[in-house]
Amino acid sequence: MFKIRRKEKVVEPEESLIFVNEELNTEMEPKKTFKRNLTVFLGLLTILIIVSTTLYEVAQANQESNVFQPEVGVEQELAQGMKENKEILWQGFHSRVLKWEDKIVLRLKEIGAYQEIDSNAVAALIQIESCGHKHATSESGAMGLGQVMPFHWANLDKKEKYYAYRPAVNLPKAFTIFGECLKKAGGDYYLAFACYNGGPSTLEKDPSLWPDEARRYARWGSGIMNDINSGLETSPTLKEWMDAGGAFMCEDNFQKDLRIKIFGE
Repeated sequence: MFKIRRKEKVVEPEESLIFVNEELNTEMEPKKTFKRNLTVFLGLLTILIIVSTTLYEVAQANQESNVFQPEVGVEQELAQGMKENKEILWQGFHSRVLKWEDKIVLRLKEIGAYQEIDSNAVAALIQIESCGHKHATSESGAMGLGQVMPFHWANLDKKEKYYAYRPAVNLPKAFTIFGECLKKAGGDYYLAFACYNGGPSTLEKDPSLWPDEARRYARWGSGIMNDINSGLETSPTLKEWMDAGGAFMCEDNFQKDLRIKIFGE
């Protein structure tokens, strides 16, 4: 009697390799999924950071650009007025001062002092203080077109203090200070100019006790006003100021080195 021998199945090497690979794939799949998810998460996180940073920078830029900006409609109202009467200022001022004509009127309107303060008075102030150089800085640290002293900018931090040179910021501050002086002086421009130069305490002293600078400043400022009100096309007082050193201030290269140091121009 013959015995029937059961033939055992022989697994081919290739088939064994497939079984092994399937087992390995099954074990490694969670790891691959985790790495893939981690990569996606990090990518989304990076995008979120970039978008957040961009939005923050845009918000900061908008905030900076809106610092001390006038109310909506004021500039449009002024533009219409300028079209109707272009020459608002006396035309005998230096050309550097006259180029700020529209800004002078705009900022007076902005602080609500257009009717109270003669626009030629603040133009004379700018003439004497900076001759229209918006980056002018004195040895005592006075800044900008109106040469406003640093203590008036105590609310600005180190970065923001350079806003003080911007005409949109500097002029309203200067005009506000001059307006307060004019009120204290009872509308007397001679006293108001002395107050702006030497501070309100100047008005508490007899003019004979004023510093020479304050007396000269008051004489020049009010003298230019008197010449304008007399209908003169050129001002002898303005010429006196120019001859006393003002001409140097009005030069194109005045404080050019300082401007480069501060603003990188």
